[in-house]
Amino acid sequence: MPNPKHFIEYALGRSFLGTLSLLPLPVVSFLAGKFGAFVATLPIKANSTARKNIQIAFPDMSAQEVRHIQYKATQNFMQTILEMPALYKLNAKNFHKHIKIEGFEHFTDKPNRLLLSAHLGNWEVLLKTVGFHNLPLAAIYRRANNPYIDKYIIQVRKQPYGILAPKGRSGGRQLLKAVREGMGAGFLNDQKMSDGIQSTFFGQNVTSASAIADLALRYDREVCPVFCKRTGNGQFILTFYPAITPTKTGDSKADAHANIQNFNNIIEEQVRANPEQWLWHHKRFPKQG
Repeated sequence: MPNPKHFIEYALGRSFLGTLSLLPLPVVSFLAGKFGAFVATLPIKANSTARKNIQIAFPDMSAQEVRHIQYKATQNFMQTILEMPALYKLNAKNFHKHIKIEGFEHFTDKPNRLLLSAHLGNWEVLLKTVGFHNLPLAAIYRRANNPYIDKYIIQVRKQPYGILAPKGRSGGRQLLKAVREGMGAGFLNDQKMSDGIQSTFFGQNVTSASAIADLALRYDREVCPVFCKRTGNGQFILTFYPAITPTKTGDSKADAHANIQNFNNIIEEQVRANPEQWLWHHKRFPKQG
């Protein structure tokens, strides 16, 4: 039996996001930034978690500097979420007015490469860009708790080619099949994975998802790092970096660890360059308890 609460949440959310999709992307981004500025000041757990993460990553930062990064990162997070409908409506007339692409040839010359990325800038820009250029890409996404909202988000994100597979066993099988058949795949590889590979990130012992390394080693795929940087309201630069040939010695466990550590180092370098644009709001480090 349908959950009335889910339907009400969906109706309100769909109405709100649908209205935002009618506005120009810079306007949506500006309004979302204002809303994010308000959320950033609230005494909520997500903001506290973000400040703890920032302090762990940058132990020499003052409390004022930590709060500034948390404030800007919360703004960026809210912008990323609320920009989604307007972002995915970009077309041939306005796409390049909002998204500048650098180094795209590092992916387009071999589009079966695996893409290494992170929750930096507006991470949805990557999926939109690959789809806009009609390149197939497989990606894992986390299902929304509300099934109606989840269906709507998938509809918004829908691209001409490629697949969006839900996190879990069934989604993992879909991703594996796509890669095995020659499709490229994208990974936001910066969040905690309870059963992941032991590695370090900002000098802390963490667990990291191993799928990108496992697939790269199993199917001899190069890995192309790609990261988004927000440069203004509804303005982004998406940079593709030269492809990496994974370390492969024959010791699968050691190779996976070595490659994941390398990927962590690449992501850390990007976060250090733009800390105010990373998603600090989840418990990435074990010191938080």
